Order: sequence, then structure tokens, then C-alpha cells
Amino acid sequence: MDERLIVIVGYDTAELLDIACVTTSLAMANQIGNLAHPYRVSVASPGGNPITCGSGLTLQSQQPLERLTGPLDTLIVSGGLGHEQAAADPRLVGHVRRLAKESRRVASVCTGAGILAATGLLDGRRATTHWRYASQLAAQHPQITVDSSPIYIRDGDVYTAAGITSALDLTLASSKMITAPSWPAKWRGTWSPTCSDRETRHR
Repeated sequence: MDERLIVIVGYDTAELLDIACVTTSLAMANQIGNLAHPYRVSVASPGGNPITCGSGLTLQSQQPLERLTGPLDTLIVSGGLGHEQAAADPRLVGHVRRLAKESRRVASVCTGAGILAATGLLDGRRATTHWRYASQLAAQHPQITVDSSPIYIRDGDVYTAAGITSALDLTLASSKMITAPSWPAKWRGTWSPTCSDRETRHR
């Protein structure tokens, strides 16, 4: 059974919820979705070091970002209090850019959009981020059309999600969990994105 590899990039003071919303949603999909191609989720960090999240909790990375190779189904960059330092780290940004070329699609959660912006992957695209950081992202990267209104935006094969828990909406929708025929109707209703009408597609 072929698996779809999903890699979440974490770093010092990443937001735990940015990571957990994705991992828990996909774990639920595997458990009750009867998927032909289940998800295999992995968390990567610079050097494979433990991730001290913004809350102070420590999350164990599963592999070093530097040693990770594709092909990947999806590369997801988390947000968090350390997003500015991460975006200023040329090694981290370089590996995200490298892995994006080996991924079917790329996504960011919350302020993780700033890291994607640093790679150049958002140039010429529409993107969203946490509303509090939207003006900062737009000022630093005028080549990006920043829109803080949607819960998430899909522009081609690049997805950006707004605030922290919007990662749940993005994951559910992008994995098509809410419409999968193999999902019981009661689960499709329970896990429907809360604001699916606020998704924006482009291209």
C-alpha cells in the first residue's frame, strides 16, 4: 500500500497547535477513512533537534531537515513565535526551497507564510497569514498579494493558512476528508471545515 509522505517543518518556538492540527487530522483520516493511500506524517527540524514550542513544551523531531529527501506528497511549514528567526536562517530557508521542488504541494500555517515568502515560493501569488502579521508580510514582500481575510488560500500547488487553528480547515479540505466516500456521513459532518466558504482559490 503506497503511502503519502507529509512532512511538517518545525523550529525553535514553533507553535505546537500549528503542528498538532495537521498531524491529528491526518491520523484520524488514517484511522477511520479506509484510505487506499494512507498518510505517513513526519516532523523535521534543523539538525533533527527537539522543538521547544512557544508554549514551553518540547516536541521530538523525527528527522533532520538537512537529510530529508523527496519525493514528498506535501511539505508544510509551521508558524510560531520563532518564525522571523527561522525566515532569517539561510540554511532552513534553503532546505525548505529544496524540498519544495521535490513535493507535490507546499503549504504554510499561520506565520509560516513568512518562511515560504523567504524562499521566494510565494512570489507572484496570493497568500494569507495570521491577521496580526499580514501587513508586515506585505511590506516585507511586496511581490506577494497578501489577503488576511480567507481562512486559507490555494494558489496552484501552494497553500497558505491564516491563524493557528486554520490549519485544521486547510488539512481537512486539502485531504478531501469531508467528501471522501469512504468516510461515514456522521464523520464528514463532524469534521467539516468551520469556514469552508472563506477558502480562496487562484489559478
